[in-house]
Amino acid sequence: MRIVILLLVLLTGSVVARADTVLVQYGFDGTLPSAQEGFYIFEHSQGFVEPTNSVKFSGYRSLELQEAPHDETFVELQGIVKPITTGDVLFHFAFFVRNPDQGLNIAVAGPAHFYLQPDGIAFWLRTRDGDLFHNSDSMFRRLFTMQADTWYVVDVVLHVETGTYDLRIMTPQAAEALVLLEQQPNAIKTPGSKLSKISFIGDLEDRDSVHYFVDDVELRVLSSPLRLGPPTKAMFGERWHEELDDLYIGQSYYFSLLLSSRFGDAQTFAVKLIARYAELPAAQRFWRERQADTLVFAGKPGEARPIYEAILRDCPACTSTQRRIEALSDMNR
Repeated sequence: MRIVILLLVLLTGSVVARADTVLVQYGFDGTLPSAQEGFYIFEHSQGFVEPTNSVKFSGYRSLELQEAPHDETFVELQGIVKPITTGDVLFHFAFFVRNPDQGLNIAVAGPAHFYLQPDGIAFWLRTRDGDLFHNSDSMFRRLFTMQADTWYVVDVVLHVETGTYDLRIMTPQAAEALVLLEQQPNAIKTPGSKLSKISFIGDLEDRDSVHYFVDDVELRVLSSPLRLGPPTKAMFGERWHEELDDLYIGQSYYFSLLLSSRFGDAQTFAVKLIARYAELPAAQRFWRERQADTLVFAGKPGEARPIYEAILRDCPACTSTQRRIEALSDMNR
């Protein structure tokens, strides 16, 4: 998940996160981006696409997509950026499916649109009969059987020059990845294929009525290589055991407390991690944000706002905190 990646970067003392070029960042908590920013929602079908607070991975809202069969079109969230011609690109998102036996498609493509041709589809996930597949070298390859009403967190690092990608899929409840693949040929097996679009839709055959949610959608050009595999002892030094515990367990434990409405325990845990990362300001800001999130979930947004505002004073460029303050303002209107 993005949280795991962020902590991995911070704990290894890297400045990658600050130097990356963020192209897309959709949290759906505040005002939605505009078409001028490359954000498009298509709901010409009988289905719909809209923000909701009924199901969310982080923050206060996610984006809900409900497909309708036999209406000769599909619902879609699409993000468009200027073509990326070089470097490593991280595509991150979380998704939650009510009925995984119904078809959906998630893809990254280039200026040639969502076709299997050069500058076309580079990364492609789809569901079929309850299983999740990825398309590598123009072939769909099974990953695992999906569970209904479960958040899956996907990280893909696309290597533009080599035409390959690394893929990791996790759930907040598990300490280990469900999927961890490296150096997979892209869908069109074409080195140098450009990237410029991301898309979340239903099925292409127009026969299913998939109902799913997406959250924390992000596309960024990485300033340094990012490995999705498990970290090693050498990466953390003398505190490696403690840091690995935090990396693998901290996120899952916090969210399990939050989703179980154990807000007091979640607050206490966040405060503990704030103290632990006293020498790592960015990591500490992350847990301060979780502390404030817990107060919002506990029905105390007035106590959360000063924490968010303090984070922004320390880090005016922290967009996730900006979105949370915008969402609080929207709640008060």
